[in-house]
Amino acid sequence: MGKTHSVMPHRKWRMEFQTDQFPDYDRWMTPSSTPLYQAYTLTERFSLPGTSEEVQLFLLPLRGRDGTMYGLCGFEISQSFFKQNFAQPTGFDHLICLLAPADSGLNASAALSSGTTGGYFHAPRDILVLRSMGGSLTQLIGSDSAYAGISELCRLSENQSYRLAVCIPMTDYRRLIFSDNLQMLLIGLFILFFVVFCCMYFHQHILSPAFRQFEEDRRESRRRMDELQMERQQMQTELSRLADVCRNESVPDAFQTFLEGIPNLTKTERRIFDGYVAGLRSREIVEQLDIKDSTLRFHNKNIYEKLGVSSLKQLQQFAAILNSGGNSAPDSAPDESGPKKAR
Repeated sequence: MGKTHSVMPHRKWRMEFQTDQFPDYDRWMTPSSTPLYQAYTLTERFSLPGTSEEVQLFLLPLRGRDGTMYGLCGFEISQSFFKQNFAQPTGFDHLICLLAPADSGLNASAALSSGTTGGYFHAPRDILVLRSMGGSLTQLIGSDSAYAGISELCRLSENQSYRLAVCIPMTDYRRLIFSDNLQMLLIGLFILFFVVFCCMYFHQHILSPAFRQFEEDRRESRRRMDELQMERQQMQTELSRLADVCRNESVPDAFQTFLEGIPNLTKTERRIFDGYVAGLRSREIVEQLDIKDSTLRFHNKNIYEKLGVSSLKQLQQFAAILNSGGNSAPDSAPDESGPKKAR
């Protein structure tokens, strides 16, 4: 049948003729009521007679309808075939794949093994004890070696279970863990350096200029306030000087008219007049009385007419004379006239 389908048997395998060399031949030829689709089995690993090749046989009995056993059919799974065809394309240099009968441990001496396509591996030969490492990882411990990997049970038939293990030497696993931890540490240090650099850059190019500008603005505001205070003092000094000049050179009739006109001021006009006497500016009076500029100009015009002055400067001169003389201005008229600020 093999020759018919161009499948040549092993050149040194003569078990099709020498049944005494077939492992457990009598046991496999024992009649059984198991359905054929469940009667397949996988033998233990053994060496082909006359060769160094180690194989496992996948067997199916040839059985008649009446239960008569006519023989066995199947195929071999050699260690060389398993090693070549199941080599894994992976980045692990010393990866080991084991397929062994399921037991409390893993009998590596009875397992088919393979490694990587680009590396090499040393298949263990003793019984490996399985211990959980947490998660899905399993530690496989032998007499003189240890491995880390994953392990799963797989059922080939109703009566046979195998354990598949994919692992690497524990030294490689520890080196990978150390490399990962070192990489994470370097990434953390890089992130920390980047954050520190960003903070320094932000402080140097954004915060520091902003603080410097704020400090400069604060100093400028203080300087401006000092200048305004100095200007106010200078104005008070100038008004005092003008008062002295007016006492010596002003016309008594004009000042008398000024005094006589103060009682004729309305309450609003008197408040504006008192502001000028106190040395306030027009803008300060507008803000203090909460009136419009046009309203202030209207009242200024009325004040000038009632006091007999022609300008704000002349009004301030007479007010300085009034203040320097220690006299208080007469009371204003009780009624108030003129336009009011729109609300």
